[in-house]
Amino acid sequence: MTTLPDGWDTRALGDIANVVRGVTYKKSDAKSVPAPGYMPLLRATNIGSSLDLDGPMVYVPTSGVNGQQILISGDIVLATSSGSLSVVGKNARLLANWNGTFGAFCAVIRSGPEVDSRYLALYLSSHPVRQRWSQAARGTNINNLKKSNLMPTPVPLPRIDEQRRIAEILEDHLSRLDAGVFGLRETVERLRLLKISSLAHNVRSHEESENGTLMFGDQTLALAPGWVSGHVAQAAELVEYGTSSKTHEGQLAGDVPVLRMGNVKDGRLVWGSLKYLASDSPGLQKIMLRQGDLLFNRTNSAEHVGKSAVYEGEQEAATFASYLIRVRFRPEVDPRWASMVINSPYGRAYVTSVTSQQVGQANVNGTKLKAFPLPFPSLGEQITRIRHHAEVVDQADRLLFEVQTSAQRLQSLRQSLLHAAFSGRLTGHSTDMEMVKEMAGV
Repeated sequence: MTTLPDGWDTRALGDIANVVRGVTYKKSDAKSVPAPGYMPLLRATNIGSSLDLDGPMVYVPTSGVNGQQILISGDIVLATSSGSLSVVGKNARLLANWNGTFGAFCAVIRSGPEVDSRYLALYLSSHPVRQRWSQAARGTNINNLKKSNLMPTPVPLPRIDEQRRIAEILEDHLSRLDAGVFGLRETVERLRLLKISSLAHNVRSHEESENGTLMFGDQTLALAPGWVSGHVAQAAELVEYGTSSKTHEGQLAGDVPVLRMGNVKDGRLVWGSLKYLASDSPGLQKIMLRQGDLLFNRTNSAEHVGKSAVYEGEQEAATFASYLIRVRFRPEVDPRWASMVINSPYGRAYVTSVTSQQVGQANVNGTKLKAFPLPFPSLGEQITRIRHHAEVVDQADRLLFEVQTSAQRLQSLRQSLLHAAFSGRLTGHSTDMEMVKEMAGV
């Protein structure tokens, strides 16, 4: 345990702040747009590095909100559940009065007169607190923190003037780190767009031609001289769905990994979160993957449906689930070329034009996949364009690795900075960051 400086004390959160749980409401009573007699309600998904007061929100009857549940400036809004867009313990401070409330999977921590709310919000975002709360969170379907988990949280507490000094120093340093994080996120987005641009560039004609066009929904792709227009069915030896047999986790001797829709990502197969089938499962041998088989994601969210990747023989044996479609092409078509076309902006336009919705999921069936437009350059031209795109992807991935390394470094610096602040080691001098870098080992 860290030794605190003289004059500091350790107090329980419940002794220095008021903890208020959020509003419960019936979905049937809520609205998605403002209305008289209704109040906007923040949910766990509205909590990021700051509170998102402009994003998607629900509106609940004002009559169901008590006075303590109306947000005021300085309130610390805490996500007490691990929703899909938030994590247990994530918090942000309300910077101005706002005519709204907060949901049942949130809590508000309202600091008392001896506590600076900036100091407290920053402390509650530090690693020891987040780790403590993550370990305490429990739930059947969703992890959730109870008020009883929050109240005993120990808080290192200097005098309030010292709290304010620490908060000011921290905010200055953290603003610089946050600017670095923002820059890295922008770089990640530029690299993503670079890959998309490379796909579009390498699947379209680079010269004027009267050889015709292919329509991909509302997108037109001009054909270069010598290119032939066609569709998947013309170039495929087979188009078939995967297995619907019940799979299991944990690979036993002889088990075969089953690729599912989550394993198709960014034009590649990702060999994580796998499930398995026994090698003697009925019909398995007929749908074992062969090197060069293209896998098409036929069912997923609208953003991911229609993505494809080629099985390159990464595993000695593998098969695929029924939410994927396998296409095996004839020798005159390189499956990597077909995958590039499918994943390109042109292919995405086609998928968008033929997608149907089924129980909240987007779907493109085998018939629509067979009708997928494909331009057929010579095999040599296909391979040249595949190579050019691969060079761009490799370069982008190298840069992405460097960005991820830098992001990890910034996260380490952030946590070391917070640790230094709440152990009384920040001076406000330029030497602070040298000390923090040494603590972080970067």
